[in-house]
Amino acid sequence: NPALQYANEQEFVDYILADQPETPFYFAVMKRVNKVGPALLASLPSVRAMSPGDLPTIAAEALVVDVAAASQFAAAHVPGTINVPASNLVQWAGFFVDYEQPIYLILREQELTAALQSLRSIGIDKVAGFFDAGDVEQAGLKTESYQSASPAELRDAIAEHRVTLLDVRAATEYEAGHIPEAKHQFLGTLMRNLKDLDPERPVVAQCQAGGRSAIASSILQRAGFDVINMQGGYQQWTKAGLPTAHEGAAAGR
Repeated sequence: NPALQYANEQEFVDYILADQPETPFYFAVMKRVNKVGPALLASLPSVRAMSPGDLPTIAAEALVVDVAAASQFAAAHVPGTINVPASNLVQWAGFFVDYEQPIYLILREQELTAALQSLRSIGIDKVAGFFDAGDVEQAGLKTESYQSASPAELRDAIAEHRVTLLDVRAATEYEAGHIPEAKHQFLGTLMRNLKDLDPERPVVAQCQAGGRSAIASSILQRAGFDVINMQGGYQQWTKAGLPTAHEGAAAGR
């Protein structure tokens, strides 16, 4: 066991913690839940279907999560909503949700049970209602979209600092290799650190392959940023032979 090479306690702790993933905010909530027990499903209020006409007002006041695939959301969505695809709810929703405030979902009605199971598994019980995705589309509420572009298409704008390049991967991924001009901001803490970004500059969101940056793009657009999602992310950037950098090392490839 390589960890046993350390005789100093702090060095041992540093080694063990070095490659640990970012801790979701819901861990603190689950610590309490594990101690006192979760809310009984029977005691939770039913999650009612909402009228599409109420969606614009609710999206301006509360967190509305659209669980559609990232490509669908990018092409057309309701202003003020964020996108966390259904398959990623357990992994990411706990970072973005205020556990003391109600949230709303946009999904197909047949997806509701699975989505609630995912959210309740991480202690998110305050789902106040859902909007049927088909009804929302028929109501003509999906009036917003965001751009996506390849690394080659974005290279000049990034190099000339005409955009803010935001790398939303974990710190360990960023340190292992990143685009030289990239500013690091882990996706999970992005919503809490938007004030650190220049609202006057377009933002290019980038991750390893494009999935996490799609979620980031929805959060940034909701906050009023002009955003572009980098298709293929750092993986595609390196495949194209474009410059990279590492922590403590000069740029190059």
